[in-house]
Amino acid sequence: MSDIKRPPCFWQKGLSLVELMVSLAIGMLIVLAVSNIFLSNHATFRSHEALAQIQQNARTASELMSVDLRNAGGNPCGIPVNQVANALNNATANWWSNWAGGKVQGFGGSATDAPVASGTAAGTRISGTDSFIIRGSIGACDGSSLTVTAHNGNSAQFSVNTASHCISSGNVLMVCDMRQAAIFQVSNANPNNTTIVHNDGSGSPGNSTKCLGLNTAQCSPGSFYSFDPQAQLSRLYSVYWFIGNNDRGRPSLFRSRTDNSGSVVTEEIAEGVQDMQAEYLLRTGGTLASDFVAAGSVGAADWNNVVAIRLTFGIRSISNAGTNQQPLERTFVNLISLRNQEIVQ
Repeated sequence: MSDIKRPPCFWQKGLSLVELMVSLAIGMLIVLAVSNIFLSNHATFRSHEALAQIQQNARTASELMSVDLRNAGGNPCGIPVNQVANALNNATANWWSNWAGGKVQGFGGSATDAPVASGTAAGTRISGTDSFIIRGSIGACDGSSLTVTAHNGNSAQFSVNTASHCISSGNVLMVCDMRQAAIFQVSNANPNNTTIVHNDGSGSPGNSTKCLGLNTAQCSPGSFYSFDPQAQLSRLYSVYWFIGNNDRGRPSLFRSRTDNSGSVVTEEIAEGVQDMQAEYLLRTGGTLASDFVAAGSVGAADWNNVVAIRLTFGIRSISNAGTNQQPLERTFVNLISLRNQEIVQ
């Protein structure tokens, strides 16, 4: 039995060097293929993520601007902008209170009279980008207007329909009936009282007069204009849109707006919006212009004739998601029509 030979064990022979090299080469090819697929998918994901971010920023800018622009010059009574008295002190000194400047007022990229100066510091406007102001009104309390039950123009007192309201001293309001509107600052009000007072005097900015009439005849002593019962009280709402430098050293879309007391609050809306160009379509004397024009071609007295705005945004991704390891860039164009206002005689 001891002389019987067993068959050789093939697994004891091992691998030759050639076989090992071939195996390693095949393994490396598989790893490289999988790595390339992973890197390609990762690059595609980053690109899609950057595009989604760009589109989201464009959508945010478009929707918020559209809401503001469609309300330009608006008030609960539909009074046109040229039938609004402004009782504020030095009303034209502040961009937000200068109702005479127009329901929309644009500034070219090189304008020096824009509310925010151009520069490189955080919060300054980026040179070469357009900007614009929108002036109008919004609901006095939680989106709703307050109804006037009585108004004594000589004593500068409104009575409203509820003693539980949100109006307080210092608020800048607009009142309107079916004949006219007026802008003023509340000199005295208590949210638990139906009386709202608009006396003249110092404040921020305060009222230059307690008369809310449009002309001298409505402001003669003892016969100040009184708004009709069912007149509506709303808040003055002014907004300035511009492209500025954020505190991270990148361009962003900013909105400056007035709060309840007329103070200006600036908000960063969308990072990566690096350019905005605005063009305006006018209708003068019932005749619609043939094309959009830049802000520099609109006369100071023509801003209330703007009926539509064409906005061109240049938006850049935050990450270097392009095939050349650079940020992605896209251009968006948005056309916004302003609500027309009928002329009240």
